[in-house]
Amino acid sequence: MKSSNDAKYAMALYSLVNEDKQLESYLSAINEAGELFASNEDLCRFLSSYSIPKENKFPVLEKIFSSSPKHLVPFLKVLVDKHQFDHYEAIFREFRTLVNESLGIKEGLVYSVSPLSKEQLQGLEKTLGELLSTKVSLVNRLDRSLIGGIKVAIDGKVYDSSLENRLNKLTKTLLSK
Repeated sequence: MKSSNDAKYAMALYSLVNEDKQLESYLSAINEAGELFASNEDLCRFLSSYSIPKENKFPVLEKIFSSSPKHLVPFLKVLVDKHQFDHYEAIFREFRTLVNESLGIKEGLVYSVSPLSKEQLQGLEKTLGELLSTKVSLVNRLDRSLIGGIKVAIDGKVYDSSLENRLNKLTKTLLSK
């Protein structure tokens, strides 16, 4: 569920970054940070812990993100200081949406049985971008109900190349003859 606090934090970062005209570099940095946090539960527990003083957490953030754009570490420190770090995923998602809207990038979801590789996701974004004549940013969601193939949802439209959809079309074609 979307929190108004999450949106406020995302908007605060967006305002800082937009002033510097660094939207794309921060979008990239946020995506990399999100991937790091998603793959490292111990780091997330450490940064979210109420029992560990923030003074012990800040040097870790500074070391990990030493080469990141200038507002990222202070922003992460605010999340840690205000005990909002466990909301980083929702805040990053809100930030991505703000940046994508301002850059004219359409957001969508791609559903698959297993996780798509970064290359597959980028290829799909490129193909759909050409089809829709705009940049596309996709997030992969697993859907174990799919037999195979993928479904993509963008702007209220669903592009369905799932195996089930193809079989249904084949069945209709065969039955209509």
